[in-house]
This record gives sequence, C-alpha cells and structure tokens, in this order.
Amino acid sequence: MENVEIKNVGMANQKTIMPIIGEVTVDEFGKISVPESLAELLVNSNIGWRYLNSSKTEEPADEVTIDDFEKEIKAMSTIELVDLANKSGFPEEEWLKFSQNKKSSTMLMQVYIVKKLKEQEALKEASKTEEPADDSVKEPVDGEAKEKTENAE
Repeated sequence: MENVEIKNVGMANQKTIMPIIGEVTVDEFGKISVPESLAELLVNSNIGWRYLNSSKTEEPADEVTIDDFEKEIKAMSTIELVDLANKSGFPEEEWLKFSQNKKSSTMLMQVYIVKKLKEQEALKEASKTEEPADDSVKEPVDGEAKEKTENAE
C-alpha cells in the first residue's frame, strides 16, 4: 500500500470513490492509503495527488503557478471563493456582483479570481523586466549654469 495526499485540502474529511478499491474517506490531512497501482495512477494524473513518505516522488515543483492554483480554485465553493477574494485584497465592489448571482456565482467567482491573479502575475513579470528609471537630476556645475543663462540672453 502507498500513502498519497491530495493537494486540494478542501477534500479533507470527505468520501470519494476510487477506481479499483471503491469508496474511501480522505482523512483530515488529505491522505489515504491505496494500492501501488492506484497510487501511480493518481499521482501521474492531473487531478492533484502526490506521494507521501515514499521513495517514489513526483517531479519537483519549482514554483506554484496560477495554472496549478486554478485547479484548486475550480474545486472551491462560492463561500471559499468569497473568502479567497477577501484575503487577496480584491476590491469588494468588483466581485460582490459575481458572488450574488443566483445561477452561476461559483463559476463567475472562479473566472474573476483567476483573471485577477493572472493580472497580478503579469504586473510582477513586467516590473521584473523593466529597467529602473534614472530619476536622478544632474546638478549643473557653476560654470555651466552661468554659460546657459548668458547664452539665453
């Protein structure tokens, strides 16, 4: 048996149906024990599982990208999305109308948050690539200042 852990912590303490073994309960830490063949299937799929305490490891993640986070966002409820928008500091007047939509509030909030996160990432990338502006003002040497004023007259 292999121990695997789900990356989406929102699945903790929930029951899920797994191929081969059927219904299992994800513990409070997002972990389950499954046969090696199923563990390999889960980890190699793009549904958010990783090995836990094993000699087998998935490829190391350099940085968490918005695309990785987008999968977690799609699994969140409207209440979780509203909380995330608040914690992220997004203006309430922008997302409030999405959260109150009766038919598709979850989908609208997901799209809004992903869009805002991508905008923030683009701004960070742009600020990294921009060269710092040279705001320093050169002070004229006394002789230069006098020459310029004399030439202007």
